[in-house]
Amino acid sequence: MRIEVGKKYKRHSDIVEVKFIDCDGNGWGLSVNGRCICLEFLDYHWQEVTDKPDPGEGWRLLEVGERLQEGDEYLSIVNDWLQANITYKDGIICNGAIYRRRIAPQYVPYTWDDREELRGRWYRRNDNKDYERQVTLFDGGINNMFINGWEAKEFLQKCEWLDGSPCGKKVV
Repeated sequence: MRIEVGKKYKRHSDIVEVKFIDCDGNGWGLSVNGRCICLEFLDYHWQEVTDKPDPGEGWRLLEVGERLQEGDEYLSIVNDWLQANITYKDGIICNGAIYRRRIAPQYVPYTWDDREELRGRWYRRNDNKDYERQVTLFDGGINNMFINGWEAKEFLQKCEWLDGSPCGKKVV
């Protein structure tokens, strides 16, 4: 790999900017946490760091100081996203590592115009998985829709489809 002056490189959690540094008469190198590493000792584990990697569709990059959660991933030294260890260092993100988190989709209540799409679908209550019902009844009209007796907003908050998805329209 060719190391260039002025660019940033990463190895494990160390991020360094390449500068010409005299390594106490042992050649030129760069500084990592105050130690000089001579250029001839660099290995293939170093990779160039761009400003911010693309986390991918449906993901966001985490900021320094955020706490890791189940499902978060980190960017490995070979540019693969891998499952993060949420118990590492109390799960708080520090400089050097790049983490991402899946963005939870947002949902809004159904409207009167959605009733034909809903008719006949099966749902259950969030707090009682044995309570399964089929959508058969609509009431209230355009301004205040009810689905099987549930106000549309309450239907979204308290019910889910049998596949586990929320009883609402996904915001795109």
